[in-house]
Amino acid sequence: MEDQGKRLLIAVVAAMGIFFLWQVIFPPKKEEPPAAGSGTGSGSALVQQSANPIGKAATPAAGAGPSGAPGAATAETHKRAADDEIAIDDYAQMRIAFSKWGGDLVSWQLKDERYLTTSERGELISAPPPLSSGAFDVNFVGASEELIPSGAAWTGAHAKGTNVVTYVFESDKLKLTKTFTLYPQDYLIKLDVSIEPKVTIAGQPQLAISSFGYQDPAAVVKAGRTTRQWSFACLANGDEEEAPLAEMHEPKRNGGSVQWTGISHPYFLLAMAPTEPNGMNCQAYPSARAGLAQVALVFGQDDLKAGNRLVHTVWAFAGPKNVDKLEHADDVAGFKTGFGKSVSMGWFSFIARPLLWLLLQFFGLVGNWGLAIIMLTVCVKLATLYWTTKSMRSMRAMAALKPKMDELQKKYGNDRARQQQEMMALYKQHGVNPLAGCLPILLQMPIWLALYRMLSTAGELYNAPFIPGWIDDLTAKDPYYILGVALVILMFVQAKLQPATGDGMQQKIMMYVLPGVFGVMSLFFPSGLTLYILTNTILTALHSIYMRKFDKSAKIAVAGGAAAAVAVPAGAKRVAAEVRDVPKAKVVERAKSPEPDEDADDASDDDDASDDDGGDDEPAQKPAGKQPQKNANRQRRGKRRGGRN
Repeated sequence: MEDQGKRLLIAVVAAMGIFFLWQVIFPPKKEEPPAAGSGTGSGSALVQQSANPIGKAATPAAGAGPSGAPGAATAETHKRAADDEIAIDDYAQMRIAFSKWGGDLVSWQLKDERYLTTSERGELISAPPPLSSGAFDVNFVGASEELIPSGAAWTGAHAKGTNVVTYVFESDKLKLTKTFTLYPQDYLIKLDVSIEPKVTIAGQPQLAISSFGYQDPAAVVKAGRTTRQWSFACLANGDEEEAPLAEMHEPKRNGGSVQWTGISHPYFLLAMAPTEPNGMNCQAYPSARAGLAQVALVFGQDDLKAGNRLVHTVWAFAGPKNVDKLEHADDVAGFKTGFGKSVSMGWFSFIARPLLWLLLQFFGLVGNWGLAIIMLTVCVKLATLYWTTKSMRSMRAMAALKPKMDELQKKYGNDRARQQQEMMALYKQHGVNPLAGCLPILLQMPIWLALYRMLSTAGELYNAPFIPGWIDDLTAKDPYYILGVALVILMFVQAKLQPATGDGMQQKIMMYVLPGVFGVMSLFFPSGLTLYILTNTILTALHSIYMRKFDKSAKIAVAGGAAAAVAVPAGAKRVAAEVRDVPKAKVVERAKSPEPDEDADDASDDDDASDDDGGDDEPAQKPAGKQPQKNANRQRRGKRRGGRN
């Protein structure tokens, strides 16, 4: 049973090692903070390069994509000038700018200092000159003629102090109005697109709202780190599909019930959610330039007859993947946007989300993410203290029984089944659980996994610093490996503090192999996770020292176990129970007194007496030589009893 416990512990640690190393060797598709030229939004000029852009209705080139895909279009580029933009810098969260070329959002720059460290300095919409437009570009798919000329100028309006921006495009065929309602504090944008045909539009026109993304392929992978990159993402029919922009070579499509589509990053999201998801489809088209793609939300077919007026509405999220903001988007929009599903914390999300909430509360108190993680570790340690204490007491009791276990191993060395049977009887006799030593790591493992996923996806923790100049981002590994080295040393010290409960090989595994395995893995962990494990190891070591010096229950358990292991003959369960229940002080007192020997004689005499009584009832033959000795024993026992009385 003890061997099974050790094997279980080793298997758990090995499984954790395989999991974390798998994450490093075969990382999930994530992204780097936007490198120079990276980010979302690249402008209408994309349609000059794209194989299958959302643009004017034209016959797709051979091999351009699936049948019915929107055809190629040309686009003019314009040098952006100050009078071409509506710039809004009134919000504490971000700077916003719209361009008359396409009536698109061309700047959504986050002002938080955590995002200013990237090369894009917090800019989520990348539309540098001479590209003329950015996110939420509008056009039609399936129309028999070009409805919005490439490079068309829109007329914009914004009343200072309001959160509404409008852009109007008008031709002899139709009038289009884009109304942006801004909610910067929630990272939300509401876009209403009004279509007023002046003539009946032939064909099967479908409104398409596009955004553009670019990921520099050279900035995707960094040795020893999980990759972070921008990806096309679509949540349709309850399932999320992602395709890294740097690896996209063919068009992507998904249809049915589309909750949202856009450009996704492990810590950021720029996505559009239609108010009526049914009958929609999401599409992505790579361009000839690697890493550049157009992502579109395509509505169902519209009846564009003269005099009709149609309005399509989408809600867009543009910001860090802060879980509370993503979930709050549903309340602001008034329907289930599904933005919250862009943060996936895996199987242990039921642990990760409460941990994240608690971490945010601690950060609100101390203002430092590293200190918040330390406080979280202390809180979790207190929550698991009861079970950890029971585990340590059980391990100390097992250490006290080790001589007896060694004796059983020698006695039944060739009979493993009998050996296990006798050991289980010994554990049961002394109330010891050999699996209790595995309990602390079994309790901590799901917490470690949950924290790992939380550090890999939660926007709140992006670029979260601990000690500037050393750990500037708790979601990245320790650049100097200080935490990993300290973790190995402290795990070795903790192993030394634990009582020896196994054979030499098992002790070597616990003392050297496991700290070494964790040390190697910690080199690749996010530094926030390594900080958590390091703090937990320190607390466990202090707990072990306390248990050894001050815990009375542990001392009694060890004393009882040791006495039983040395003094109890095999099979004498009644005597073992008495020895185990006798306080340590009385055991020592009786050891110094001759009375235990005499009491032992009494006990044997009592047994003999019972034999004699049985002899009176039965005509059994007794050896004559034993009668005088028994009578003498009775006389001595009577004198002692009389003296005591």
